[in-house]
Amino acid sequence: MSILNPGNETQDWGQDIVPGNKSDTKTLQRYRDRITAAKRWREDERYDKTWKRLRDIYRLKMFNNFADEDRIAVALAFSTINVIGPSIAVNYPKITVNSRDESQDQQNKALIVQTVVNHWWRLYDFRDESRKAVQDFLVYGHGWGKVSWAYSERQRTMTPDERYEGIEVANNQLDDYVAQNPMMALEVPTHQDVEDLHPEDTIEVLHDAPVFERVSPFDVFVDPEATCLRDAQWIAQRIVMPLEVAKADERFLKSARNKLKSDGSLKWFNEDNKQNVPDDHGRVTVWEFYDLTTNVMSIFADQQKGVGFLVKPTEFPYPYGHPFVMLRNYEVPDQFYPIGEIEAIEPLQNELNHTRSAMVLARQLDIPKYMVRKDAMDTDALDALTSSDTNALVPIRDDTPFNEVIQPVPRNAANAMFYQNHSELITNDIDRITGVNEFMRGATPEIRRTATEANLVQDAANARAADKLARIETYISEVAERLVQLAQLYLTTDQVARMTTEQGASVWIPYSRDDIEGQFEFDVDAGSTQPQNEQFRRQQAMQMLQALGPFIGTTIDPFAITMHVLRDGFGIKNPERFMVVMPPQMPPGAEQGPPPGPEGPMPPSGPAPAPVDGAGVASPLDPAMMGAQATMQQQGMV
Repeated sequence: MSILNPGNETQDWGQDIVPGNKSDTKTLQRYRDRITAAKRWREDERYDKTWKRLRDIYRLKMFNNFADEDRIAVALAFSTINVIGPSIAVNYPKITVNSRDESQDQQNKALIVQTVVNHWWRLYDFRDESRKAVQDFLVYGHGWGKVSWAYSERQRTMTPDERYEGIEVANNQLDDYVAQNPMMALEVPTHQDVEDLHPEDTIEVLHDAPVFERVSPFDVFVDPEATCLRDAQWIAQRIVMPLEVAKADERFLKSARNKLKSDGSLKWFNEDNKQNVPDDHGRVTVWEFYDLTTNVMSIFADQQKGVGFLVKPTEFPYPYGHPFVMLRNYEVPDQFYPIGEIEAIEPLQNELNHTRSAMVLARQLDIPKYMVRKDAMDTDALDALTSSDTNALVPIRDDTPFNEVIQPVPRNAANAMFYQNHSELITNDIDRITGVNEFMRGATPEIRRTATEANLVQDAANARAADKLARIETYISEVAERLVQLAQLYLTTDQVARMTTEQGASVWIPYSRDDIEGQFEFDVDAGSTQPQNEQFRRQQAMQMLQALGPFIGTTIDPFAITMHVLRDGFGIKNPERFMVVMPPQMPPGAEQGPPPGPEGPMPPSGPAPAPVDGAGVASPLDPAMMGAQATMQQQGMV
């Protein structure tokens, strides 16, 4: 959650370009007033309290009294989130890029951009940040991502080889100049002068790459009057950093950062307990503020008198405006913040907890108890009565009948069916609200369904998941587009990206800023982030093969469809190594095979070859291929 450092091509962060005649002080106060109004709005609507409560439900901290061991927290909300999340965002996305220009040059650049952005997603582990945003999307109802650029460099001493190479290049350039301008030979420096003047240090780029990170929903504040990001007038991010780090940050104006004071401590530290205060408890709150009406951004401290802008208002360093991307779950009309999965089932989750807790209390009330005459039994008798020893003797003082000395207390047995049916009813309501069924939870239903009924239930669940998946794919596409836009603006070094071919080989493609210039459209292959069902995929491949059987060899290329079945259906990376290309058929009347022997032609050795099509390739539905299918079925591959 670091503050942006776009690189060496941004304008001066301290330059004041705010339109109008208002002073920095008035502008800063206006920005602070907006944040204060947003805080009051979130407090009145109880958004922060709601999000904290939903987070506590997810982490099973639903009760305030942790010492009460008889209260049971059923992890059904936790289960729901961890069923939906992996079903829509578990794999790396497959991002496809198309050029908006039909020229061949731009189409080639689109392939490079596609390779680059998929390489970034793996190299910088953007999947982890994306999955965190998806978890926020499910728990809180929305998630935030931030796209920026990181550039850093350092000065270091050249190695002898690097300095020699630089001197040699400079001397060659000098010789070429003298050859073209012989009249200037006496005016140019000598080789010795070049060697003496050549620097001994060089600039080494440490980081020149995009940054995509998840931002906590608690730290992003927006215009209270907005219903979506498109009609918001401003957006800001709260960043809490150590005081000494803020004072040492050279990107901030020195006159402002020297006046910073601590306004908080560690998140887990209790301010009321002044004992054992950590040494690094000093924290300062900094706001990264984006004014969407004037397209300027600034950085300032939180309500510290006498401290001006840490970074004065300056134009957006991003080509797309503010750097935040929002992932929204269930929309609420005329409200900015959506709702998530847990908020919709919170009352049922609480009721389920109370039901299970009542079961525990009822079980405690069902413990056997006895009523005894205290004057008929001494301490030894009571100890023997309550002990777990076998054949223990319980002495009685007089000859009172035993049934008058001790009697069992009538037991009020709880109706277990009541609790069981009630819990099942609540669970069914939760599944109906969230769209999660027992199959997705890994449970076997008590009512046996036919295959058609099971498919209908799964299709209904898939429809709910498809809506969430579409939102996530749109979110990833927007992030990918912003990453490339930043690279087109800030990339300074030549880099390489790895591409994996269909055969599974790795190919490294060099690229620079010029290679990714252009206007492109970004999409995510449908379902690429979902887990792959290998058995289902193989069944689909075999069903397709059977359905297209009559057309193979006529309108469908047998070689191509066999490659598709092996590669996409069975996940074989190099399917061509299994393909046998048969020699072309001999024309009629040509000599075939060895000459006949004394008893006729020699029989061919080995198994009979499979019939071939017109292209000389074994047909997938010929006996040889059918035998291979039978073998795969026996081995459980189909």
